[in-house]
Amino acid sequence: MFKKQQLQFIQNLNNPSLSISGISSANFAASEVMNIYRNNYYYTLTGALSATYSCIKRLVGDEFFEFLAKNYIDKNPATSGNIIDYGDNFANFISVFEPCKDLVYLSDIALFENYYELCFHNLQTYYLSSKYAIIEIWQLSENDINIDINQVTHLQIYYQNNQVVVKKITQEFYQQGLKNAKSY
Repeated sequence: MFKKQQLQFIQNLNNPSLSISGISSANFAASEVMNIYRNNYYYTLTGALSATYSCIKRLVGDEFFEFLAKNYIDKNPATSGNIIDYGDNFANFISVFEPCKDLVYLSDIALFENYYELCFHNLQTYYLSSKYAIIEIWQLSENDINIDINQVTHLQIYYQNNQVVVKKITQEFYQQGLKNAKSY
Protein backbone atom coordinates (compact mmCIF):
# COMPACT_ATOMS: atom_id res chain seq x y z
CA MET A 1 0.00 0.00 0.00
CA PHE A 2 2.75 2.46 0.95
CA LYS A 3 4.73 1.73 -2.25
CA LYS A 4 1.60 2.45 -4.30
CA GLN A 5 1.19 5.81 -2.52
CA GLN A 6 4.83 6.67 -3.17
CA LEU A 7 4.48 5.91 -6.87
CA GLN A 8 1.30 7.98 -7.08
CA PHE A 9 3.03 10.86 -5.29
CA ILE A 10 5.95 10.77 -7.74
CA GLN A 11 3.52 10.70 -10.69
CA ASN A 12 1.72 13.73 -9.25
CA LEU A 13 5.02 15.47 -8.66
CA ASN A 14 6.10 15.00 -12.28
CA ASN A 15 2.70 15.65 -13.83
CA PRO A 16 0.71 18.57 -12.40
CA SER A 17 -2.34 17.71 -14.54
CA LEU A 18 -3.02 14.45 -12.66
CA SER A 19 -5.70 14.42 -10.01
CA ILE A 20 -4.32 14.48 -6.48
CA SER A 21 -5.42 12.05 -3.82
CA GLY A 22 -4.02 10.92 -0.52
CA ILE A 23 -2.62 14.33 0.45
CA SER A 24 -4.30 16.29 3.14
CA SER A 25 -3.48 19.35 5.18
CA ALA A 26 -5.51 21.41 7.61
CA ASN A 27 -4.17 24.67 6.14
CA PHE A 28 -3.66 23.99 2.43
CA ALA A 29 -5.48 22.36 -0.46
CA ALA A 30 -3.89 19.21 -1.89
CA SER A 31 -2.87 21.09 -5.04
CA GLU A 32 -1.09 23.75 -2.93
CA VAL A 33 0.76 21.07 -0.98
CA MET A 34 1.83 19.41 -4.24
CA ASN A 35 3.03 22.77 -5.58
CA ILE A 36 5.23 23.16 -2.49
CA TYR A 37 6.70 19.69 -3.04
CA ARG A 38 7.06 20.33 -6.78
CA ASN A 39 8.91 23.62 -6.20
CA ASN A 40 11.24 21.93 -3.72
CA TYR A 41 11.79 19.08 -6.16
CA TYR A 42 12.82 21.48 -8.97
CA TYR A 43 14.90 23.58 -6.59
CA THR A 44 16.79 20.53 -5.28
CA LEU A 45 17.44 19.01 -8.70
CA THR A 46 18.44 22.37 -10.19
CA GLY A 47 20.87 22.75 -7.29
CA ALA A 48 22.32 19.31 -7.97
CA LEU A 49 22.77 20.15 -11.66
CA SER A 50 24.26 23.52 -10.75
CA ALA A 51 26.79 21.88 -8.42
CA THR A 52 27.95 19.35 -11.01
CA TYR A 53 27.73 21.61 -14.05
CA SER A 54 29.06 24.86 -12.64
CA CYS A 55 30.99 25.69 -15.82
CA ILE A 56 27.86 25.24 -17.93
CA LYS A 57 26.04 27.60 -15.57
CA ARG A 58 28.86 30.13 -15.77
CA LEU A 59 28.96 29.94 -19.57
CA VAL A 60 25.21 30.34 -20.18
CA GLY A 61 24.26 32.47 -17.16
CA ASP A 62 21.89 31.84 -14.27
CA GLU A 63 18.63 32.53 -16.09
CA PHE A 64 19.36 30.31 -19.09
CA PHE A 65 20.76 27.59 -16.82
CA GLU A 66 17.52 27.52 -14.83
CA PHE A 67 15.57 27.28 -18.10
CA LEU A 68 17.87 24.47 -19.26
CA ALA A 69 17.60 22.66 -15.92
CA LYS A 70 13.79 22.90 -15.83
CA ASN A 71 13.53 21.42 -19.31
CA TYR A 72 15.98 18.67 -18.38
CA ILE A 73 14.13 17.86 -15.16
CA ASP A 74 10.80 17.74 -16.99
CA LYS A 75 12.17 15.16 -19.43
CA ASN A 76 14.45 13.33 -16.97
CA PRO A 77 12.75 12.91 -13.59
CA ALA A 78 14.86 11.69 -10.70
CA THR A 79 14.87 7.90 -10.44
CA SER A 80 17.20 7.46 -7.48
CA GLY A 81 17.15 8.63 -3.91
CA ASN A 82 20.84 9.49 -4.30
CA ILE A 83 21.12 13.07 -5.59
CA ILE A 84 24.71 12.40 -6.72
CA ASP A 85 23.31 10.11 -9.43
CA TYR A 86 21.18 12.85 -10.94
CA GLY A 87 22.17 14.49 -14.19
CA ASP A 88 24.24 11.78 -15.84
CA ASN A 89 22.37 12.34 -19.11
CA PHE A 90 22.70 16.15 -19.08
CA ALA A 91 25.36 16.23 -21.84
CA ASN A 92 23.15 14.17 -24.17
CA PHE A 93 20.20 16.40 -23.40
CA ILE A 94 22.21 19.54 -24.19
CA SER A 95 23.38 18.05 -27.50
CA VAL A 96 19.78 17.81 -28.77
CA PHE A 97 18.21 20.76 -26.93
CA GLU A 98 17.29 23.26 -29.65
CA PRO A 99 18.14 26.45 -27.69
CA CYS A 100 21.73 25.11 -27.30
CA LYS A 101 22.28 24.26 -30.97
CA ASP A 102 24.68 27.17 -31.56
CA LEU A 103 26.73 26.31 -28.45
CA VAL A 104 28.30 23.29 -30.13
CA TYR A 105 30.96 22.76 -27.43
CA LEU A 106 28.50 22.87 -24.52
CA SER A 107 27.61 19.17 -24.45
CA ASP A 108 31.32 18.23 -24.40
CA ILE A 109 31.86 20.57 -21.44
CA ALA A 110 28.91 18.92 -19.69
CA LEU A 111 30.34 15.47 -20.41
CA PHE A 112 33.69 16.59 -19.00
CA GLU A 113 32.05 17.97 -15.85
CA ASN A 114 30.09 14.73 -15.44
CA TYR A 115 33.27 12.63 -15.72
CA TYR A 116 35.02 14.92 -13.26
CA GLU A 117 32.21 14.41 -10.73
CA LEU A 118 32.05 10.66 -11.37
CA CYS A 119 35.80 10.37 -10.93
CA PHE A 120 35.60 12.17 -7.60
CA HIS A 121 32.92 9.80 -6.28
CA ASN A 122 33.89 6.54 -8.01
CA LEU A 123 37.69 6.89 -8.01
CA GLN A 124 37.83 5.57 -11.57
CA THR A 125 39.72 6.74 -14.62
CA TYR A 126 37.80 8.27 -17.50
CA TYR A 127 38.90 9.17 -21.01
CA LEU A 128 37.37 11.90 -23.12
CA SER A 129 37.96 13.13 -26.63
CA SER A 130 36.49 16.38 -27.93
CA LYS A 131 36.70 18.51 -31.06
CA TYR A 132 36.91 21.53 -28.75
CA ALA A 133 39.38 23.06 -26.31
CA ILE A 134 37.32 21.96 -23.34
CA ILE A 135 39.99 22.56 -20.70
CA GLU A 136 40.53 26.12 -21.90
CA ILE A 137 36.76 26.67 -22.00
CA TRP A 138 36.35 25.08 -18.55
CA GLN A 139 39.02 27.40 -17.15
CA LEU A 140 37.72 30.41 -19.06
CA SER A 141 37.41 33.62 -17.09
CA GLU A 142 35.77 36.94 -17.93
CA ASN A 143 39.16 38.29 -19.07
CA ASP A 144 39.73 35.51 -21.63
CA ILE A 145 38.31 36.79 -24.86
CA ASN A 146 40.73 35.36 -27.43
CA ILE A 147 40.41 31.62 -27.21
CA ASP A 148 40.34 29.25 -30.16
CA ILE A 149 37.74 26.71 -29.09
CA ASN A 150 38.28 24.51 -32.16
CA GLN A 151 41.17 22.44 -30.81
CA VAL A 152 40.91 18.67 -30.58
CA THR A 153 41.46 17.62 -26.99
CA HIS A 154 42.06 14.18 -25.49
CA LEU A 155 41.87 13.88 -21.73
CA GLN A 156 42.53 11.41 -18.98
CA ILE A 157 40.58 12.17 -15.80
CA TYR A 158 41.61 10.24 -12.72
CA TYR A 159 41.76 10.41 -8.94
CA GLN A 160 45.13 10.69 -7.22
CA ASN A 161 46.27 11.98 -3.82
CA ASN A 162 42.74 12.95 -2.74
CA GLN A 163 42.00 15.02 -5.83
CA VAL A 164 40.77 14.70 -9.38
CA VAL A 165 43.53 15.13 -11.93
CA VAL A 166 42.84 16.23 -15.51
CA LYS A 167 45.63 15.50 -17.94
CA LYS A 168 45.86 16.28 -21.65
CA ILE A 169 47.01 13.20 -23.52
CA THR A 170 47.86 12.22 -27.07
CA GLN A 171 45.35 10.53 -29.34
CA GLU A 172 47.40 7.32 -29.12
CA PHE A 173 47.34 7.35 -25.31
CA TYR A 174 43.61 8.09 -25.44
CA GLN A 175 42.97 5.10 -27.71
CA GLN A 176 45.14 2.84 -25.55
CA GLY A 177 43.31 4.08 -22.45
CA LEU A 178 39.98 3.17 -24.01
CA LYS A 179 41.19 -0.39 -24.42
CA ASN A 180 42.48 -0.73 -20.86
CA ALA A 181 40.15 1.27 -18.61
CA LYS A 182 36.51 2.04 -18.04
CA SER A 183 35.58 4.77 -20.48
CA TYR A 184 32.54 6.35 -22.02
